[in-house]
Amino acid sequence: MGNREDLLAGATRCLRERGWGRTTVRDIAAAAGVSHAAIGYHFGSREALLGLAMVATMAEWGEQVGRAVQESARAADPQAALWDALVASITERREVAMATVDALVQSDHEEPLRAVLAEGYAAARRGLAAALLGTTPDAVSEHDARTLGAVQLALVSGVMLQWLAGPRDAPSGADVVAGLRSLARLVPAPVDPGTPGAPESDAAAADSEFPARLGRPARRALAVHGYTRWAHLTRVTSAELLALHGVGPKAVRILTEELATRGLAFAGPEGGA
Repeated sequence: MGNREDLLAGATRCLRERGWGRTTVRDIAAAAGVSHAAIGYHFGSREALLGLAMVATMAEWGEQVGRAVQESARAADPQAALWDALVASITERREVAMATVDALVQSDHEEPLRAVLAEGYAAARRGLAAALLGTTPDAVSEHDARTLGAVQLALVSGVMLQWLAGPRDAPSGADVVAGLRSLARLVPAPVDPGTPGAPESDAAAADSEFPARLGRPARRALAVHGYTRWAHLTRVTSAELLALHGVGPKAVRILTEELATRGLAFAGPEGGA
């Protein structure tokens, strides 16, 4: 590797071992085995170099999360498998998680760092949505990035913080999934046109991939719970959909048939039926 690559690798190592705030120019130079003057020559400043290292570190972690999403789709309970893998990634990359938190704290005083993190979170929202939908980040709509992707990122970040603060009492993958399913049952689906929130659910339903023959109440109930794509249904059981107000046996039968024509099925044994 050349000096530039050595410096980037050294900065990445320092981020993991020392965090953003405690990493100095001398630390990076020593880790890279080059003169600290090379930092200014190749990157302009310590902050610029660390910013690139942070982006690379977040991207690497994001790729691991993306692989976990894809692999979990083949499990009997995709959501449980996914969150088990996410929790494992947090424990395996604890130093990276800590570096991210440290950088977030430091960003309150460093505008360039805040911009780097904002860009990283935007990419993470899009990447997580893409992984869940089984598509590429470029194909993710702004709506899906700001809803599905943002919520998944919030969940990942929250679980990460709990594992960093107290691993012994932090939620397992099964705990997270049980909580999500309980939360889904507590969130009402507005099916009455006069109900607050109905216009938003109508807009989401109109953007869904599901056929009109499914019926307006079912389409709206699915949309308000975040189910607007066929890929979404592969991560939920038919029984869980039947528990949603507005989704009846006829709607589930139609969805089962439509999924089958696409080579897909509900989650769980025998497609969740």
